[in-house]
Amino acid sequence: MWLWHAVAEVNLALLAADHFATSIAGLFFPQRAAAMYARLFGARLELTPQIRLMLKPWSALGLFTAVAGALPIGDPQRYRGILYALLVLLALRVYIRVGSARGLQNEFGISGRRNWFHVYLIAQAATIIAAQLIWW
Repeated sequence: MWLWHAVAEVNLALLAADHFATSIAGLFFPQRAAAMYARLFGARLELTPQIRLMLKPWSALGLFTAVAGALPIGDPQRYRGILYALLVLLALRVYIRVGSARGLQNEFGISGRRNWFHVYLIAQAATIIAAQLIWW
């Protein structure tokens, strides 16, 4: 049983770390963020004035998600509500990636293979959180 708890906590820690790193980059270092998004997601992101303006609030929301998502680590029972919120967020991210696959490829150069790989990773993280909610 301890292994399952470790897997669940590592899942939450990785989600928080991903949101934290990508959000800090987007908020304070947009050039580095664009390079990071290219490496992580295969996205070509032109830093137009509109994209730069959009990155600030988007990154602030991501930073909030990182902090809130770290709270259940060590005490998932106390923060069940956050686990439900994370589950909704991840389900929406799968929905967006699946529904926007063609646009992601056309506008950002994200290949279908790369997109589906990220859909898999997001769904896997969501499945682990759903299991936490069911079994804890």
